Amino acid sequence: MSREQTLLQAAIDTTGDATIEDVAEFMPQEVADDAVMSGWEDRRARHVTSPHTPAARALGEDLAHDRTELPPHVCLAVSPTEVHVLGIPHGFWSAHPREAYLMGTFARQDLEVTVKGRLTDRLVTVDDRASGAHLTLVADRISAYHPRTLLELLRMGPDDQSSPG
Repeated sequence: MSREQTLLQAAIDTTGDATIEDVAEFMPQEVADDAVMSGWEDRRARHVTSPHTPAARALGEDLAHDRTELPPHVCLAVSPTEVHVLGIPHGFWSAHPREAYLMGTFARQDLEVTVKGRLTDRLVTVDDRASGAHLTLVADRISAYHPRTLLELLRMGPDDQSSPG
């Protein structure tokens, strides 16, 4: 099973959302830009049991008011109506997608997404209009695994997805 398939299956298993269309792994910009990364692993994991709980919906407000932070590795899992944010535990050399945990869920209709291509990565900004949350994430651009499909899905609205052809 490829890393993408493993991450997709972990997202479906973790959220219980079988409508997830694509997933991608990101790092918060401040983590990606910090060459040492010492201390980033000390961030507390925020585990949520289901995407439809008040705690899952509170992620945006908590991020907007600096009550929580994203871990060094996150996964965005996109379904037709929601975007799930999963934390991915980091091992010695890499993140472990099979151990992903749900941090929160956003309604897609409330998100505004911008993508900026940089030399070696893509800078993705996700703003949740409902809560005021602002996520600045980085994805590796020079890699066999990059989030092109997920970014296209995020930038499409519900009307774009339902139209034929």
